[in-house]
Amino acid sequence: MLLLSHKQISQPVNSMIHLGIIGLLLLSASAVYAAEWSVQGNVAQSFGYDDNVRMSPTDAQGSFEYRIIPTIRFQHKTESTEVTGNASYGTQIYTDIPELDQDMQKYGVKGVYKTERFNWGVGFDYSILPTRNTAIEDSGDFNTVSSNTTWAVNPFMSYKLSEIDSLVFTPSYIETTFQNTTASSFRNSDTKSVNVSWQRQWTELYSSSLSAFYTNFESERDSVIQGPAPSTFNSTGINFSNSYTWMDNWRLTGAIGVRHTESNNPQQGTNTSSFGFLANAGINYNAESYVTALTFSRSLIPSNFGQLQEQTGVNWHFTYRIDERLTTSLDTGYQNSTLVNEDSSIERDNLLVQPAVNWMVTPDWKLTGSYRFRTQDLSRSANSVTNSDSNMFMLSINYNWPGFNLSR
Repeated sequence: MLLLSHKQISQPVNSMIHLGIIGLLLLSASAVYAAEWSVQGNVAQSFGYDDNVRMSPTDAQGSFEYRIIPTIRFQHKTESTEVTGNASYGTQIYTDIPELDQDMQKYGVKGVYKTERFNWGVGFDYSILPTRNTAIEDSGDFNTVSSNTTWAVNPFMSYKLSEIDSLVFTPSYIETTFQNTTASSFRNSDTKSVNVSWQRQWTELYSSSLSAFYTNFESERDSVIQGPAPSTFNSTGINFSNSYTWMDNWRLTGAIGVRHTESNNPQQGTNTSSFGFLANAGINYNAESYVTALTFSRSLIPSNFGQLQEQTGVNWHFTYRIDERLTTSLDTGYQNSTLVNEDSSIERDNLLVQPAVNWMVTPDWKLTGSYRFRTQDLSRSANSVTNSDSNMFMLSINYNWPGFNLSR
């Protein structure tokens, strides 16, 4: 159900949501004539067997898993406005571990208004998802039965200074709350950020940007165990990025930046600061029969435990087209997660390898067979390291509904 108490939604979110809804209504009201409507959807289903669902280092438990996620999308577009939206409601079922059976909900809407020089808009996202589904990014905890509710509000504005220069302003607010956290130490949190960037399109093939950002991450603490005061992290920094397309087949992207983070931990009674670098680089090559992409990234990611993580990752994707309907692919990735400004030596390493074979049965139906191998190494101190891994064989069926388009 999409009902939340007033205590679960903060006042800043309420205010921004009300303003955003009014803005979206104004956008829609101004787009009565010469409008285009489109609606599409898809249903993704998967069935497989995982020999270590909880990623336990000592007591592996396997189970068959079934997942189905229907999704619908819509778009309303005119010469100066565009409103898009999406909604999905699915479920996942484990035959041998029924306590992990959970539903998945995601909803989003985004409105944009465009003029010759000025673009503005706002996006809203709301989701209720199993927490374990994003354990690699957020916590490393695959054993939890909790779910998390997330609100996100993302306004944006851009102004075209000249034919090649633009200024872009993108603030955001994200609020996350957890349910069924009896056996875990997850902490509700909110993240506020502001990014201002200057972008230049030097040529049709080369562009660059310079941006400055500020991020505030704040997590709640258990009032009995850790005191009423929350932990806060404030980061500021700058980024310089470039994008270059070479010989139609090659595309190179790269970003490098520095950040300064101030941390306040009431539990330990400490105030610390640190410096680090942020990066994002990629190489993409498109050939007639295959596509490959190699990416590297370093970024700051909030943890479900109320801490800030610095994550470094390398990913490689390769797709080979055998014929018009049959393709093979291979995805590999490595990620290292460490805590920012914490005395604890907790560190986490995740590895993923996933080959797959894809068959386009019809233009709307796709059948995929895949194998996934993943590992996790969790280090809590120099002498305390746990290792776990899992193997999963999966068959997926995806139906793409082409929908319909209307013009007036």
